[in-house]
Amino acid sequence: MSENPEDQVLRVQITAAEAARGTTVKIHVPNPAGARELTIRIPAATPNNALLRLAGQGPNGTDIYVRVVIATSTQKQAPVPRQSVPAWFPIGFVAAIVVAIIVFTQSHDNNRPSSVASSSTSTSTTSSYTPSTSYSPYSYSYTPSSTTTTYSTPTSESEQVEAAPEDSVGVGGCLQNNGTATSPKMEPATCKSGTFKVLARKTGTTFGSIACNGVARTTHDYTVEKYTVYYRNGIETSRIPNISESYVLCLRQL
Repeated sequence: MSENPEDQVLRVQITAAEAARGTTVKIHVPNPAGARELTIRIPAATPNNALLRLAGQGPNGTDIYVRVVIATSTQKQAPVPRQSVPAWFPIGFVAAIVVAIIVFTQSHDNNRPSSVASSSTSTSTTSSYTPSTSYSPYSYSYTPSSTTTTYSTPTSESEQVEAAPEDSVGVGGCLQNNGTATSPKMEPATCKSGTFKVLARKTGTTFGSIACNGVARTTHDYTVEKYTVYYRNGIETSRIPNISESYVLCLRQL
């Protein structure tokens, strides 16, 4: 992995539970045309401050890096303030109801028909009451608005352990160094003088010299570091080292 200034590394924060079981988060990748939203997968058992490489997701197809920070249990959410009812609310509410009842009663008493009887004659006069207010039925029409439903393309996510040429060489097979002594590049080869014969394979470790201690006739050790690669719609989004799939080959030069 090439060196990266820390100010060029994007940071995401997840909880300890999310780190344990794995999760997906959204990040905003800087871009000359504007920030681009990208959803990445955080694999299970990711350690604190792990650095993920997003291959080809940066500007002009460059790689970008994401630092995963696991929040501690002491970071608590601020309590949500309770909604209190004003002290005057119950009294004001009751008073409003009493006033409404009084106004309603007086309004009906003023509109009630009255009868007037003459005290000097036996003929009585009766007034008739005709409501002055006419009512018309309320009608409305409803026109449904047209709506368009759009469907987004489903997102496909997958992961797999990256393969290596050395995977096909078992104990007794041979490898040939097509690199240098300081930067070896081992590839399967026919056993002959100058090649390296595999004496043992130590899985689940990247400590070469320690892993090959006790393997008789070992002259060299070679570490094959494996990665779990994550894909989104067929495009690689990130990769992290997979120690359980990595291994050390204990070799003897022929």
